[in-house]
Amino acid sequence: MTAAWPSAPRTWSVGELTTAALINTELRDRMDWLKTPPQTSADLAAAVVLSTTSFADIQTNTITVVGTTILLMPTFFASCSTAIGAGILAFDMTVDGVSIGGGSGIGQYSSIGSGFFFNVSMPIYITGLTPGARTFKLRGKISSGTATIYGSSAGYLGRMAVREI
Repeated sequence: MTAAWPSAPRTWSVGELTTAALINTELRDRMDWLKTPPQTSADLAAAVVLSTTSFADIQTNTITVVGTTILLMPTFFASCSTAIGAGILAFDMTVDGVSIGGGSGIGQYSSIGSGFFFNVSMPIYITGLTPGARTFKLRGKISSGTATIYGSSAGYLGRMAVREI
């Protein structure tokens, strides 16, 4: 993969002879970057039990973004359950320590009863970041009681991914 977006697009002159090197930069390298942009993902290995009414860290991913106009798509999906009859499990994401969703988070899920499993999936678009290393943290809280977010050790797939698009 081309590590960074190639230089500014070339302005061609009438009658200019193209060379393999010029075409490779203008087409191959740009297509290669578009095909495989910076991305990272990590599986949640062990179950995470939340019992806090304030957001607590669940998962952390770091990615180095290279564009100057950046559109990131962090996603998270997992299987969850609560140990209360009814409760609200909320998720938030931070970028370099700054909350995306504020006090309410970016997604809230209502439990229908103790022991019922439900699947969570949250894509979110983030714009306006400058190039460089960025740390994303998935955070969660529960309105009362406890909630479990299952990892691969329990036979479930929980994954957080971040991709520059």
